[in-house]
Amino acid sequence: MLSLVAIGAGVFGVYAGWHWKLLHRSFHDVSRYKRGVRAARKAQWEHFGRAVLFAVAALVILVVLANMH
Repeated sequence: MLSLVAIGAGVFGVYAGWHWKLLHRSFHDVSRYKRGVRAARKAQWEHFGRAVLFAVAALVILVVLANMH
């Protein structure tokens, strides 16, 4: 009987440890995902800023060319 309790406690310990490891890994994965999202948003705003700059430059060039004649 005592050996069954010991085996049950061992199985429970392995099961709990495995899920603790999965929980820790999921927290790590979420933090990595959030860092990736922040980096992507930063890059998105940088590219948006450059696109606006080029659009304004193109508009200025078109206005200058239209007023030349």
